[in-house]
Amino acid sequence: MKKITYILLSSILIAGVSCSKKDGGEPKKGSEVSFSHTLTSFNNSTEAFDKSFETGDEVSVFALQKQKGQLYDSGNYADNVRYVCLLGRLVAQNTPIYLPSGKSGLEYYGVYPYSSDVRNYMKFNVKEDQSSEKNYKLSDLRTAYTSETNSSSPRLNFYHSLSQVCVNVDNRNVHNKNFVFYLYVRNTANVDVTADTYQATGSRNQVKMMYDSATNLHYAIIPPQSFEKGDIFIYFDYDGINYETEFFNKVDFLSGSQTYLNISFEKTDDGKYRAILLDGQIRPWEDVDVTSVK
Repeated sequence: MKKITYILLSSILIAGVSCSKKDGGEPKKGSEVSFSHTLTSFNNSTEAFDKSFETGDEVSVFALQKQKGQLYDSGNYADNVRYVCLLGRLVAQNTPIYLPSGKSGLEYYGVYPYSSDVRNYMKFNVKEDQSSEKNYKLSDLRTAYTSETNSSSPRLNFYHSLSQVCVNVDNRNVHNKNFVFYLYVRNTANVDVTADTYQATGSRNQVKMMYDSATNLHYAIIPPQSFEKGDIFIYFDYDGINYETEFFNKVDFLSGSQTYLNISFEKTDDGKYRAILLDGQIRPWEDVDVTSVK
């Protein structure tokens, strides 16, 4: 199968360079563009998909010429071209981007996950059920920008654009470790790719978290948003009893941050349990400094 893949890619490259047409019937000049890529990873994550792209992951790529300046929803040098991760590179799924003729280069924006609806200004919805790896990944909006270059193999450096929530359960006082957690959050973000801004909007909904047995943590991706003291944040069920936890102080979930929260149980006088959101830490992805969200 690998040999067949190489042959097909070579055929596409040759056919694209020699036969593709510009508007008006002129042959396209310049090399076909493919990308190397990096992804800034989450702290403490054991998941491969939090640290890099995997084979088959699809990305939207926009290209513009520097003299045009602004990235538009459409009408750029190249609009929302589908690239797929293959053999460690991002290669065009269908019609690739070609460098312009002459010495001029291109700027690039990348957006994961690919969708035909990706624009510079758009609304992005994280999945309400992120308990599966697939839906968790598709909720993890990642963006990249590369300044003007005439290389046919530029690098797209992706960052996690939303906010990751990690929940740890101190279950020393409870016998059942099978928790299912729901966050009560706004799950839609207003996105401006050029400005690199992401802000939650709309009503709050329940988002089901993913459980990672390797770290014994629960994970979810949410748009950047703020919660006031007393706001309910987490729902879950334990032994047939519904629990909810609230924040003791104002908390901001920021773009490009990972928030780590601890939940503990205290036994009450009637033999039942009370869930307490103990404390937490807000971390940038590549910074060891922490901020308490007690």
